[in-house]
Order: sequence, then structure tokens, then C-alpha cells
Amino acid sequence: MGLGIGGLFLSTAGVFIDPLTHAFGWSRVQLSAWPLCMTAGLMLGMPIVGRLADVFGVRSVSLVSIFVFAACVTGFGFVGGSIWALYAVIFACAFLGVGTGGVLYSKAVVSRFRARRGLALGVIATGPSVATIFGPKLLQLIVDDEGWRFGIWFIAWAALIALPLAYFFLPPRDTGLAQGVSLRAYRLAEVARSPFFWILGTSFFLFGMASAGLGFHLIPFLSENGLTRSHAVEYAGLLGLASFVGRMAVGFALDRVSVLKFGALLFLVLCAGLMLFAGFRAQWALSAVLLVGLAYGGEFDFMPYCVAHFFGRKSFGALYAYFYWFASAGVASGPLLVGYVRGATGAYDSAFGLSAGLAFVGGGLILFAQRLTPALSTTSVDA
Repeated sequence: MGLGIGGLFLSTAGVFIDPLTHAFGWSRVQLSAWPLCMTAGLMLGMPIVGRLADVFGVRSVSLVSIFVFAACVTGFGFVGGSIWALYAVIFACAFLGVGTGGVLYSKAVVSRFRARRGLALGVIATGPSVATIFGPKLLQLIVDDEGWRFGIWFIAWAALIALPLAYFFLPPRDTGLAQGVSLRAYRLAEVARSPFFWILGTSFFLFGMASAGLGFHLIPFLSENGLTRSHAVEYAGLLGLASFVGRMAVGFALDRVSVLKFGALLFLVLCAGLMLFAGFRAQWALSAVLLVGLAYGGEFDFMPYCVAHFFGRKSFGALYAYFYWFASAGVASGPLLVGYVRGATGAYDSAFGLSAGLAFVGGGLILFAQRLTPALSTTSVDA
């Protein structure tokens, strides 16, 4: 996961903002559409890949996705001065490389774990965190020395490392459930009729919007507030480290606590971190980054755990893809919202304050969704 579309490719996007601006004259608002194009590709491709994994197994789909993703990222390095060509290649990377993301690997875990499912999800989700810790600093060095094109090609080459790992360690087929895993699950048509589905999905959308806006603009924001670009990149790595800790800790906790109450706590932690950024002082940078990173990392465990916990594992790949739609729509719109508000006001304060409000509302929706969960156990069907 750390070498795929949601790992190195996404976590290092901020490194390329200034080099692309200087090379082609594109504005930050134009480049803020990067997550939007990527999310559009993910949203279209994920249900297809999820369904293919349900039918053909995780390994076959993963191997094809890794190779095609690397080819698309290589093409990214040949983009010229057209912003629309940039948008098109980012869309292609996401649509054709969606199988390098979390849906396939989460499906493999859900199929085989129950008692420690949260911890297992936390372990596999640390890949993108490791990419966030080391990726920005490494890519910054490469871009400074060799240029942005070489940096992009490095991401493509790194993606190919996952090919032998996927071949030898992923099962060729879904050989069945772990011992004791329930065979009860929702069908897609039933999920769409459930208010719980829409409320939970909306909360994921708000979390994605609130967190992605900061993640994409973190390096430019810190640079504007007196930090050198090198120090700003170091804070981006620290965000990844906090995310790493959050994924492991939250994965461990989800096996032992009330799922939705703990999820609401993650939203409040994100809200607190964003509020610190909204009233930013240099001495608050460390605390703000740690809070946002912990919450951001925990959400990667919380979402697939909720899908498996409340809807079962039948057609998990397709079901998780639809929930991921909500989160991806938020991830796409968050950087645009922050970029627009920053452009209108000349500062990031109001943008991050708005993001904090979105996180707070999302936490309230999670708590409200808890009132609807008893209906789930009475309407679920055999897988």
C-alpha cells in the first residue's frame, strides 16, 4: 500500500507543487485539482476493482494494477505545459492503479481475521504512513538534485517493488473465512436503503474533506508562516509518523472498544488539530501535526473495520468501494476548498477553521449513527 496510489504518490504531491508552478506557471488553485482528478479515477475504478477481487481473488487483480499503475506514473513524467494533460494523467494513474490501494489488501485481511481484525488492518495500513514519513524528504532531495520529472519516475520505479511481494504473499483466491467469522452480510441493494449507510458515508466524506485540505497544503502553509521549505518537509514526514502510530493504536483499540464512539473521538482529535492550525503559532506546529496525524491514521483503520463489523464480509470489496466513494469525494474537494478560501482571503486561517468545523459535524454524525445500529442486526441476510 505504501508504494501505491494512496502511498508514495499521494503523500509526496505537495513536493511537486512549487516545481510545477515554476516550470509551467500553474497556480496553486489549479494544482489543488490534483486530488480531485485522482479521486475521480478512484471513484470510478474502485467498484470495478472491488468486484473483480470478489470474483477473481486479490492477487491477480493486484499484480495487474501494480504494473499498469507504474506505467501510468511513468507517463506523468512526460507531461508538458498543458494543465489538462496533467489532469488526464493523474486521472489515469488513479483509475488504472486503484488496485494498488487499500480496498484489495483490506479485503484480504477481513477474509481471514475476526478476533484481531482491527490490529491486522492497522498493520497493513502502516504502509502509507511509512511513505508519508520518508517519502516527502526523499522526494524533495531527488527533485532538488534531478528535477521534478526524475522524482515522478522514481515513484513509478518504486511501485514495481510491490510486484514480487504481491505474487508471493497474497493468496491466489479467497479460500474462505477465518474460523469463527460470521457468514451474515448485507447485499448492495439493502445497503443503499439503510439510513445508517448514508449517515456513516457522509461522516467519511466530511473527514476526508477536513483532513485532505491540510495534508495537501501543509508544506506551502508552513513555508508561508516562516519555516524553510526543508523544515516544512520535515513536518510533513512527522505527520506520517503520527499517522503510523495512529493506525497501529487505533487498530489495536477497535478490537476492544465501542466502534462508533471511538470513531467520534477520532473526529474530535482531528478538529482540535485543525483549530491549532487555524490560529497558528510556530510553537503549536508540533502539537497540531501530531493531532492531525493521529486522527488521519486512525481513520484508515476505522472505515474498513466499520464496513466489516456492521455489514459483514460478503462482497466486501464492492461494499468498501462504495464507502470509499464518500471519503474520496471529501479528499478531492478538501484541497480545492482550502485553496479557494486561501485565495479569497490571502491566508489559511479561515480555511482551516472551516475544516475544523467539518470535522466536528462529522463526529456528531458518527454519534447519531450509533442510534441506528440495532436495526442492522435484524435486517442482515446470509452471505
